[in-house]
Amino acid sequence: MNPELIHSPEERPPRAGGAAAGTRPKGPTPERLMQLLLREDAAGRRKFRDGHALDVEARVEAGDCVTDLTLLEDDGTALVLGAGENHSRFREGDPAWLGDGARPGAGLPVNVIDYDPVAGLLRVERDVFARNEPFDLEGPCVLDRREISTIDKLARALQRSLSGRAPAGDLPTRLLAGDSLPPIAPGGLAGSRAEARADGLDPSQEIAYAEALAAGPLYLVQGPPGSGKTRLLGSLLRAFAARGERVLVTAFTHLAINNVLRACLAGGDAPCPVFKIGRPAQNPDLQALPITIRPRLRRDAAAEGPLIVGATVYGAIGLWDALPFDRVVIDEAAQVPLPMGMAALGSAPRTTLVGDHQQMGPIVRTDPPDALAGVSIFAHLHAIYGSTLLTRTYRMNAEINDFVSRHFYAGRLASDPSCAGRRLALRPGGRFRDLLDPERPAVVALVDHEGCRQRAPAEAALAAELVIELMAHHRVPAREIAVIAPYRAQVNAIRQALRARVTKRPVKSGGNLEAEPVIDTVERIQGQERDVVIASFTNSDPDYLIRDASFFYSPNRLNVLLSRARVKRIVIASPLAFRAIPRDLETLRHASLFRRLHDESDRMVVPGGDA
Repeated sequence: MNPELIHSPEERPPRAGGAAAGTRPKGPTPERLMQLLLREDAAGRRKFRDGHALDVEARVEAGDCVTDLTLLEDDGTALVLGAGENHSRFREGDPAWLGDGARPGAGLPVNVIDYDPVAGLLRVERDVFARNEPFDLEGPCVLDRREISTIDKLARALQRSLSGRAPAGDLPTRLLAGDSLPPIAPGGLAGSRAEARADGLDPSQEIAYAEALAAGPLYLVQGPPGSGKTRLLGSLLRAFAARGERVLVTAFTHLAINNVLRACLAGGDAPCPVFKIGRPAQNPDLQALPITIRPRLRRDAAAEGPLIVGATVYGAIGLWDALPFDRVVIDEAAQVPLPMGMAALGSAPRTTLVGDHQQMGPIVRTDPPDALAGVSIFAHLHAIYGSTLLTRTYRMNAEINDFVSRHFYAGRLASDPSCAGRRLALRPGGRFRDLLDPERPAVVALVDHEGCRQRAPAEAALAAELVIELMAHHRVPAREIAVIAPYRAQVNAIRQALRARVTKRPVKSGGNLEAEPVIDTVERIQGQERDVVIASFTNSDPDYLIRDASFFYSPNRLNVLLSRARVKRIVIASPLAFRAIPRDLETLRHASLFRRLHDESDRMVVPGGDA
């Protein structure tokens, strides 16, 4: 996939990563991947056991429990619960127990569907594969983590994939070893680019579209924040189907898969039979679309012709002996751990990966962490073969995009003209008019405090005051505001500060304080965007910053934090947050990125603060 064989220097697509032939790094052995898989599973089991030994308050503080839930609806399959406070780390699809909290390993077995922080609603569904008893718990209930190990299924699939016995043959083994792949032949690219142009794709999407259709066994697309990767994937799925391909769409979560399927059907009509492996309760956003939702799929469902099937990695593995596929598309591939990704590659002889290794990667459970555990399938293959970068963001205005582009995408990511000059619409006046000034889209607000670790009252107070002014004075809707912090304790402090001020403040006519914006951690906000994002860095304890450096100074987490806003981004921090000097070289390099954020930003000292 050498772009020099295809494009003139003037139109060559920007590509990043990829080692030259003869210098490609040697990939981990199959034995090493299996060892990693087993170690991560063992670490997860230990954390479950240790977590269940804690009392309810400690489990809540660890993010493994949600309390004070009130049952609002129960249709026999899905349950809707009122959730006043949720600082947990539960994600879509996570298994859980719904009970009284006294026995965290017992209760009604459910799977998490989603959580709406604005409405304060948590939706779960009964686990159809577990024994279910009638749910008759009276009073408030508690959600605790439930352990379900899929290690045996995944280990068998990984072994099968890397031994050449999966549908993809020896391709996974060749890719793991970094074998050379044939370059993309230039023939036919012009016609495909014309198709993409007619479908409204921009120049870099156009190149990715044409090359993905022409590529051999592997093609990677890097999609920075707001760059339209889902739109591109929708166009590609329609093109694959038009060429008679049978395509398997997979990702780490149902949500990511559903987003791609919806993009494919954006025009209304399905290009071919479209299936989703799952249950209706997991896929409420697909109900009105021409998509057949089934818990499993057999060969007789679509024996011949083009086909699109969406399934998680575990669901994809279950299709290997049921349906043949020409291609597997892995979305959000930078979140898929390397062992799981190598298993997914076994699904078809061609693979298209879309992701961004500059954003949040796989969850690591081993402690101390295994260096390979944080490597995704996208990051590994990108380092060997490179990827095509999408170069326009349709989210961030030019000022917000500037730091993100220069420090995470080598200056190649540009704001599209449709969003580059966007500004926050404000009414005259306001206490924080200078800080909220629409002509200063990206601001660092320096607050003088020291010794704070996971909770900073001064930052929480400022964040709450800013939200109130935005909503009550400037009429910015709650749905267009997000407040982010690295620690759940600070998330809770900001919520408490906001609610205390709302309670004391009389709502004026036309006031806009009835709803609450999203206030959450960086991990929970990935994939979302808002007009206004307020980020509280919280930490101002030099010793704690050094001990917590690998977490606090994570460049991937910083990229996600800085790239959620469309028109206004305010970072609230103590000057000390930018001055820590970690002891090891890697985290020192990461901390220097925070220093550059301070030095290169439009800085304002909050009255009473000291820069």
